[in-house]
Amino acid sequence: MTQVPFSIIEMINNAMRKKRIFYFIIVLFAAIISYSFVTSCANQKQGSNEQASVPESYESNTLMSWTDEALLKDNQDLVRVANELWSFVYGGENLHHSFDDLLAWGDRCDELLVKYYEANFEKKDISNEIKRDSVINRVSTFYEPMSNGSTMDMMIASDVERGIMQYKVVRKYNELLSADENSQRKTLIRNEMERWKEFSDSLYRVGADIISLESFGGTIGGLLVNSFARGFDDVRLEKDMLQQLALFNGSSNFPEQNQNAQSLIKTYSDALNEAYSKDIAEEYEEYETLHQKASDLIPKVEDLYNKWIASRAEIAQALDSEKAKIYNVITENIIDGLCCLILEKE
Repeated sequence: MTQVPFSIIEMINNAMRKKRIFYFIIVLFAAIISYSFVTSCANQKQGSNEQASVPESYESNTLMSWTDEALLKDNQDLVRVANELWSFVYGGENLHHSFDDLLAWGDRCDELLVKYYEANFEKKDISNEIKRDSVINRVSTFYEPMSNGSTMDMMIASDVERGIMQYKVVRKYNELLSADENSQRKTLIRNEMERWKEFSDSLYRVGADIISLESFGGTIGGLLVNSFARGFDDVRLEKDMLQQLALFNGSSNFPEQNQNAQSLIKTYSDALNEAYSKDIAEEYEEYETLHQKASDLIPKVEDLYNKWIASRAEIAQALDSEKAKIYNVITENIIDGLCCLILEKE
């Protein structure tokens, strides 16, 4: 609803208080003309916004409305596939989903990727895994131009890459279950994955707050947080799941072990203290609130971390002694990777 300008209402009230009928009539007439003008402008603005908006079939919270117009016109079907990857991580949405939601999302992505491949690629006599990889690579390449655009474009492209990384982790998890025929270990692997999600989601929140404190007031903070988030999945994928797959597929090679083991909880607590500025906290209340929120979360992170470590220990105990040694090294390397994320976030 269009509002009447306050100055006109004030003029009418003054005229009524002074009981000047003639003056009142003139002011009222001016008010009607002014209101009509304001309403007309508002309608014109609304009309121009409607013309500039995306088609009605595109919801405002989908990737369709955020993708560069030229890219959208070039390949709407691929954007629809990318939307499924993007929507699960956009705005931290993945932090509010359960482990089962994560698996169901991975299944939806599997189906969409294969469906897109079969509709757009000629070579059909290949595995679904190769089909999915082909489409994932196409999505990543498709959004590269936006990664060099405005800050918002860069954020959108970065979120798409986050979705891709999270999807790859889910796929490797399924491969891990398939690689181990022992039903007891399958149960333990699922339990570890659930504990990991709970722990890593909370640790991510602390890390994101640390970065937000360090970049407070700047425009680059969102991009740094996105990069940090992708790092979690990269650590999980490269330092853990690929190593586990090799282990359960019969490899007896020790992964390279970091010789400078670090305490993960202490590393993040120290980083939080170093990021805090008393001068900024005295000037901005929201800065102090952000710091306090992260500080209050540390004990919960520590509790979830201990539960995750315990779930890893159960898997190690179910392995033979040689594989258990390798598995424990993998665990140490994950911890080191998570520490490096916050120490080398620049």
